[in-house]
Amino acid sequence: MKTLIHNAGLLTLSTLLTINAHADMAPPGGCPAEVTLEITLDDHGSETTWAIMDQMGNSVIDSGGPYADGMAGTVVTETVCLDLDCYRLVVYDDGNDGIADGGYRLFNDQGRKIIDANGLFNGTSTATREFCLPLSNQGIINSFCDRTDLVYASSTQLYVHFQPDAKGYQLRFFDPHGTYTREIFISGTRIAPTNWITYPLPADMDLNVRVRAFLFGIYTNWGPTCKVRLNTPGAQFRALRTVPPSRALTLAPNPSAEGVTRLVLDGLDDGPHRVHIDILDAVGRLVAGEDVAMSGNVLFHDLATDRLPPGTYEVRTLTEEQAEVERLIVQ
Repeated sequence: MKTLIHNAGLLTLSTLLTINAHADMAPPGGCPAEVTLEITLDDHGSETTWAIMDQMGNSVIDSGGPYADGMAGTVVTETVCLDLDCYRLVVYDDGNDGIADGGYRLFNDQGRKIIDANGLFNGTSTATREFCLPLSNQGIINSFCDRTDLVYASSTQLYVHFQPDAKGYQLRFFDPHGTYTREIFISGTRIAPTNWITYPLPADMDLNVRVRAFLFGIYTNWGPTCKVRLNTPGAQFRALRTVPPSRALTLAPNPSAEGVTRLVLDGLDDGPHRVHIDILDAVGRLVAGEDVAMSGNVLFHDLATDRLPPGTYEVRTLTEEQAEVERLIVQ
């Protein structure tokens, strides 16, 4: 079914997509893996088409477009039935100028993103790697997902969901238009992506990030996509370093002058939990870190500050679902 959303109104066209290549493969009980493609059009919808292809890019599984002109901002929704396999999505613009102020997103049947792309491409937009169905549950934690306000600085870190028994995680950073792809393995749950020496992340670009866990000797499937953008430092960087008070994390006494500060992390679900605690100095360098196991929904933990030189620090906590940050002053 094709759906158009325009000017906050909903218009459903009685147009059923014909999906010859795979409709017969769907079992009687339903579709093995339904995906939804959302395209936000520009004024030249007649230039926009798309295709879902097999993993090698040799066969077209389904395709769509072109669309009507003069409908900038309209969201076209296309639904496609696929097998549990790997595919490539290609979006074309015959005008060779992308989709101005538009873009496209691909979702699985649970509404979880697979690809999240803006309209900044030329004639063809496609990622360098295929997408595979189904998705796993691995990904960036919610508070760092779909963040376009991050700063390209050594203090910027991303955190992945903790997976029990995992030996590590592989992250894929990629431009959905195909200009950049980088995969990296981490043994913990946090990564400082701007500290890479070789093939560093590009600044000021909307990147997609996917995660999979290394579990019992094999990798899980890739999880859903999060969009992140690392912005060139400047005025925004100074604003980010002014840390807002956390409603869940408190430190007392603060300033710390006696060599110990009590950390209280509130608002958690009933345990057990594993809480990772980092202390960073004023330029974002990690000066201390530890993991604390807890049960219940409130953590009380004493931070040793006697070995920290006087100054201003950031204390960061990470659980399975949330990250918190608070300023600490050591006198």
